[in-house]
Amino acid sequence: MHNTDDDFKLIENFIDGNESAFNRLIYKYQDKIYWHARRMTGNHLDADEIVQEVLLVIYNKIKTFKFKSSFYTWIYTITNTRSINYLKKRSVKKIF
Repeated sequence: MHNTDDDFKLIENFIDGNESAFNRLIYKYQDKIYWHARRMTGNHLDADEIVQEVLLVIYNKIKTFKFKSSFYTWIYTITNTRSINYLKKRSVKKIF
């Protein structure tokens, strides 16, 4: 499925300053992020917004990745959390 060793090497390369390593990671997982967010929110626009949030979180927090799980597991958790938070905000907006 996902080659964990390749992901770990790309993460290490990005942390060492190689921006293209981050681009390769994102290219590999962006569709999975989108479709997970899409399944949770039910529409394209919300999923696109969540993808942008997730990419920013990954970029800013990748240095905290502990290499104890697969990178995909870490991304999945971030996407899940951001999607739930987005749905909560959306439901609060509907009330007001």
